[in-house]
Amino acid sequence: MSGKFIWRTLRNILLRDRPYVARLAFTAKDTPHGGLKTDGMKRVVDGLDRRGVAVISICGGGEPLLRDDFDEIVNYAGGKGLYIKLTSNGAVPLDRYRRLLSSRVNEIVVSLRAVEGGELPFS
Repeated sequence: MSGKFIWRTLRNILLRDRPYVARLAFTAKDTPHGGLKTDGMKRVVDGLDRRGVAVISICGGGEPLLRDDFDEIVNYAGGKGLYIKLTSNGAVPLDRYRRLLSSRVNEIVVSLRAVEGGELPFS
């Protein structure tokens, strides 16, 4: 864990004067409503960092690993010393998880809502 994360966690415990966790919804760029491109997502991360956020929770908005640039955004945020938690539905090909495991993600949550019959589709 980074010094920034530790400092912001302590600050939050003592002062509670800044946002601590931000939820960031990834959408696939080819969805009808679009979503921000890579540079736009990096600007969002920059804004959250400036506001003192310590943890970015990536969930909602659809499966985050469907974005071709998900690992670039995760690495960008992790490179800023932010703690990155990502929730996946467990229903994407293994190569996406390999990319995730090679990124700067700190915590991975697999939501079992998509599981039918007791097995993950790509397990």
